[in-house]
Formats: sequence, C-alpha cells, structure tokens
Amino acid sequence: MGEVRESLENREKSSIAREVFVNSSARIVQTMSHMLSSRVLGTALGIAAWLTVALLTWKSTPVDASQDSTRQARASWWDRTSPDARGPSTSRHYRIRSDLPAEVTQRYAAHMDTMYDEYMRRLDSLRLRTPPALDVMMFATRQDYLDTLRTQFGIDGSGSGGMFFVCPRGAALAFFAEGVPDQRVLHVMQHEGFHQAAHAYFGSDLPPWLNEGLAEFFGEAILLDKSVILGQSRPQVVTAVGEAAKSGNHIPFLDLLAMTHDSWNQNVASGKAELQYNQSWSMVHFLVYGDDARYQKHFERLLHLLNGGALPLNAFEQAFGLTNAADVRIFEEAWARFALSMQPSPFATALERGEFLAEGIRFLHAKDIRPATLADLKSALQSDKFTYEVGSHGYKRVLSADDDTLFELPGIVADPNEKKPLKKKKMAEGFNLVPVDLKKLSKKQRALEEAAPSPPAIVTVGLKPSEFKIVWERTADSAIAWRIDLP
Repeated sequence: MGEVRESLENREKSSIAREVFVNSSARIVQTMSHMLSSRVLGTALGIAAWLTVALLTWKSTPVDASQDSTRQARASWWDRTSPDARGPSTSRHYRIRSDLPAEVTQRYAAHMDTMYDEYMRRLDSLRLRTPPALDVMMFATRQDYLDTLRTQFGIDGSGSGGMFFVCPRGAALAFFAEGVPDQRVLHVMQHEGFHQAAHAYFGSDLPPWLNEGLAEFFGEAILLDKSVILGQSRPQVVTAVGEAAKSGNHIPFLDLLAMTHDSWNQNVASGKAELQYNQSWSMVHFLVYGDDARYQKHFERLLHLLNGGALPLNAFEQAFGLTNAADVRIFEEAWARFALSMQPSPFATALERGEFLAEGIRFLHAKDIRPATLADLKSALQSDKFTYEVGSHGYKRVLSADDDTLFELPGIVADPNEKKPLKKKKMAEGFNLVPVDLKKLSKKQRALEEAAPSPPAIVTVGLKPSEFKIVWERTADSAIAWRIDLP
C-alpha cells in the first residue's frame, strides 16, 4: 500500500501489543447550531466512542486497618443510596444511586434520559456487542465520590470531576456536584453518558482521537424543548484550533491517527493534552460538516468498520481511501482550511458568558456587594480585576472582566449608559439583571429574602435560537448556587 500503509501497519502492531497488555491488566477509563437531521448524518454522528479521558490504573490492594474509619464513611454513602433506601429509580433508562436533593436528582435523570434517547437514535444501525451498563452514581460531595470509587470499585478518582468506568468490580457513570457549576455537571453527564452508551457497540475499539472527539461533540450539545442541538462550538476551542492550524503547530494527522491510549494518557498526565482534545473535537466537526458535508458517508463507513472489529488505522484508510502520503496531506490541508474558517456558536458563546457573569455575581455577593444593573456589575468586577477559569476535558481558559465582550450577547452590545434596574417588559437586548419579585413569594420565602436577599437573575433578550435565564437557589447549607434555565 505504499509508505503510508507501512507506517500505519507498524504503528498498529505496536498499538496492539500495548493494548493486549492493558486489557490483561483490567483497563479503567476516566473522566466530560446545527440539528443533525438527515439519516446519513444521524448514523454517522450517532455511532460513537466509548470510555473517557484517561486510563486509570486499577488498584486492587485491600484497604488496611488504619483506613477503617474512612472505609466506614465511604460505605455509608453506598448504604444510604441503595435502591431499598431510596425507592424506585427516577429514570426511564438508568439505575440511579444519588444523595443529591430529590428534585436535583430528578432533573439530572430527565436530562440523561433525553440524551440517552439521542445516543440510541444514532446508534440503531449498528450491531450491539454487549448489553449496555446503565448504572449511574450521583454524589453530592467530592469526598463521597472519591471514597466510594475506591472502596467499592478499587478506582482512584483523584483529579476527575466524573467518569464512566469499566472494571472487574462493575461498570458505572459517576460524578459529583459539589462546587461545580450546574452547566459543567451537565457537560460531564453528556460526555460520559455518550461513552457509556457507545461502550455496548464498540468496546475498546475506538482510537483515542475519535473516542474523545465524539464525546466532546456530544458533551457540548444543548437541550432545548427536549431536543438535542449538536454542532456547538465554544470560542476558546475554535480559537485554539485555528491558531494551531494557521501556525502549523497542530498534531500531524498520522501522529493523531496512530496515537495509542498509552500515549494519549501520558500527555494527559503531563499536562500536554489540550491540543489533542481540541484537534480531535475539530476533526469530528470536519468529518460531519466540512466541505459541504462531503465526508459524512466516509465517516459512516469508518464507524461501521470499527463496530465490526476492524483495526482503527486500517478502518480509516479503507473509509477515506488514504493510500499514500499525498492523500494524507490533501486531507490534512482540507481540515486546516475548515479549522481556520470555523466560528464559535453564538448560543454556546452566550452560555459561557452567562456562566462568567453568574460567577462574578456570586463573587461580589460574598463581599456583600449587590449590583442592580449590568453596568453596576461590570464596574464592580473590573474594579476588583475579577477573573474566572472555564474549561472542559480539553481546555482551560481564564476569562477576565477587562474583556468588555463578556458582558454582551454575541452580536448585541450592551448599553453602557443603562443605570436603572429593568423590568421584564422594558428589558433591552443583551444580558439583563432582574431582582427577585417579592410579590410572587410565599410569606416564609419573602421573610427569608428580606433577611438575606438572593442575587438578581440574569436574563437574555434577543438570543437565538432561544433565550435563557440564570436563576439562583439556596442549598441545604444556606449557600447560593446558580443554574441555567432553558425552555
């Protein structure tokens, strides 16, 4: 097949040798605006990757006596979340253990059910290899998450916010909510939920770039009116991939295609994984949307070959007809043009900016500063030089209040002269702060608000395809937390 086939085959043999070793040691896997309408696109996108960000080492060493008190604390979560203790599952598809408030568990379960229906809709043309493992563990605290994973499954979850794992002691999706913005929790559920669903169709036969690229593709999806909108793109990722493509500092295609799980995870452990995640996500977008969607049928072919057990590199070569170095170069150049032309999705950009504003309000609230308008909020945050870090599996970026665009909806510039709190009927296009309406509260709620006022809601006006609202809730320990309300 020429120099490319020889290179691919050599890499494949090396990958297989390592894979056999990993499998024999019981792999554990860690971690999280276009509607896809055509049947071909649905099949191509819906056939997906399994597992998650990085392989963990399974530690089966028994816990010694000195850890007995910790073990008891871990076991208590397991006991109090047993099906007998919690009653019937709140999900149509999943078996759920949770110590989150009942209403939060119900909301997360409904979200996961909607995503599961989407996964299955796009996987239905494939052969089911094994029954899906649909256990989910929702933790209120990070410590219970770490303790339970370790004692019940022998997994070290340090450094993770959630994961789908498979090990000799079981398989499940697990995540915690403590200190994590609601929107980030949803991302983890969507990313890991996709791995969980796809595991039944692919096992471990997806190469890392496709595994994580597809998981992030679904992780960035938005649910509106119980419809899943895929194809979302955040500003930081689009910019980072575009800059890498322009400078030639992206990962060469042959290197990315041949990257093994070991190599991928070594980069994760060393803190060098950002580009491989971002570029893999971009590759999936390219194969779905690039060059007027000309690669969709090839992408579908690739996924069917992998589902049938073909070796990843051979499957890619067969699906796309890359038989020599010139073919690879042409393909790589086409992706680079696509990466340079990509624009962030307005809705995903607005969600990220809303997250920044909500965290800014919470920061000021802790200092007893109560901005009444967007102009007040902007002035206070810039005065304090407020920054906030956003991130996902593949990137971390620091957002600074010095960036005026963070206070604006994409394409809508805020009025810098607006000084008065706005009522719903008089709100201008852009972000608006809306105080709590005491008249709509019960006597008890009103008294609580008067004693300890909640921050104002953040409401959008003029955003497409839908408006959203950021609302505040009081937690069991009297702290405040925000979440995004979508229609």
